[in-house]
Amino acid sequence: MRKKIGVIMAMFLCFLAIYKAEAGEIDLLVNKLVEKGVLNPTEAQILVDETQADVAKQNAQGINTSLPSWVQNLQLKGDARVRYQWQKKDTDSTSRNRGRVRFRLGLADQINSKWLMEAGMATGESRSSNLTGNDPRSTNASFLNFFERPEIRLDYADIKYKPNSNFSLVAGKFVPTDYLYKTSELVWDDDINPAGASLAYVHPTGIGDSDVFFNTGAWVLDEYRNKGIVSSDNTNAFGQWLQYGQLGLKGTHGKFDGKVAGTYYNFNKFKGHNLDFSGGGNTKDGSSNLVYDYDAVGASGELGVANLFGGLPFHIDERIGIFGDYIRNISALVPAKNRDGFQVGMIVGSKTVSEKKSWNFRYMYARLKSDAFPDCFTDSDRYSGATNIWAHKFSVNYAIAKNVILGSNWYQSDTIKGVHNTENLLQADLLVKF
Repeated sequence: MRKKIGVIMAMFLCFLAIYKAEAGEIDLLVNKLVEKGVLNPTEAQILVDETQADVAKQNAQGINTSLPSWVQNLQLKGDARVRYQWQKKDTDSTSRNRGRVRFRLGLADQINSKWLMEAGMATGESRSSNLTGNDPRSTNASFLNFFERPEIRLDYADIKYKPNSNFSLVAGKFVPTDYLYKTSELVWDDDINPAGASLAYVHPTGIGDSDVFFNTGAWVLDEYRNKGIVSSDNTNAFGQWLQYGQLGLKGTHGKFDGKVAGTYYNFNKFKGHNLDFSGGGNTKDGSSNLVYDYDAVGASGELGVANLFGGLPFHIDERIGIFGDYIRNISALVPAKNRDGFQVGMIVGSKTVSEKKSWNFRYMYARLKSDAFPDCFTDSDRYSGATNIWAHKFSVNYAIAKNVILGSNWYQSDTIKGVHNTENLLQADLLVKF
């Protein structure tokens, strides 16, 4: 009986030690057990062989029982970007030269087969001194004030429920990529992470390789407070929301891929109130309050073809695509001449750049009238995020190594109505992703 207990204890110690010690230390432990007479040499060798075989099997399966399952499921991702930016308007006698850095770090934990938790942090800075929050349209930190340390803040934190591959529900502050389809930053800057809840559903059509998809959500723009509560910002006393619905179709056929969707936006309580982080352009009264509401309908679509010419040198035809977005304010009283906007573009090269020597070139033209959409959400680099603008954008990206990317953007933009003052903006980036 004592012999059996000794063997069991030896097996337990070996299995425990295999995750806490190196192979040489495990051999020392087994040798001590042989010296004490707990195991004979044959039993010891059998135990070591079986333990090593079990560990090799678990390593092949990616299992490490020394760590809790929630730690094993934890995934980290992020990027760091260093940017030089040059900016000048025609009427300015001097240009603006800026050094900027961006850092983002995110984690995701698969709680179980249906629930996922995500969180991330990012650099950021206030848009102007009279606003206490950081600009939701930018994660840049500018080089200012003799090496001051920029702040880093919560970028997103959400919980996702995905019972199957067709359905996804998210709540919290989240990255909206999977819940709102768009092809450009015509009305939504890529850095905006909304807060609230969204749902995405995809269903095969049964016709070739195509799916219909539906996205909807309710996003909280500002909190609701009872009017009896004193607030230095009266707009907060009313609560502002956005509800949206989007229906679309996507599919592939041979070398071709395409996607198209229509979207309805219902903005709650915008007329008569002002907007934080306004880029300018919306029609306002003498108190800087909005004159109109901003309920809108939009459309987005893209069409691409891979290796159209059978594979040109330098991957020129790896993918050639055209894309566009359209928006129209459908609220009452908005003048027709101020209602709509669009952006069209093309891409040559890789759809995404990450592998060494992958690259792409994009060109886009945008025209966004003054009241087509709230001016606090649009592309912040395009005429400082204003509406009532037209703009050209050229973009080139090239991966000098895996996940190491050189990029450049050039904007030329101006107002549609009013005093013209053409702005040129150049951005040169070094981006590392991990």
